[in-house]
Amino acid sequence: DTEEQVVKRIREDWGQEQLPAELLRRVEGILDVNTVEHRVPGGPSGRSFLPLTSLASHTCTSNSLKDKTTPGWVITRAKVPIKKGEEITFHYTGGLKGRLVRRKALKDGWYFWCDCDRCNSPGELGSEMSTLRCWEGDDGQCGGNIRVVDPLDQE
Repeated sequence: DTEEQVVKRIREDWGQEQLPAELLRRVEGILDVNTVEHRVPGGPSGRSFLPLTSLASHTCTSNSLKDKTTPGWVITRAKVPIKKGEEITFHYTGGLKGRLVRRKALKDGWYFWCDCDRCNSPGELGSEMSTLRCWEGDDGQCGGNIRVVDPLDQE
């Protein structure tokens, strides 16, 4: 399991024996959920602590984004005006995924179920990313949208 691999590497490869395994697993968990994956074109993927982005909370209707257009830099930019004292939010999983996929990714990677306004909305606040379209059949019936009754039910 990944946790044990981390402890083994720290113990055997780095010679770190004085700290208890439980503390090493705890620190690894904290770093895991508070760092941001950073992919470098043509290079390996890594994780980094980005002072603004790493501290931003998640919502599926975020007010900031990661700008990676400047080589060697990741810049957190506002998508909308952010008022003084307002929480900076970031979309941890990307906005072009449906609710079931987003919520499962957040539970698996960040250990929480998102219950933001978009996840709570049957039509995902108008994006309709999780809506099924009933196309008109030969009999001229349907042509409507099929949405969930309870948006936060993962079953």
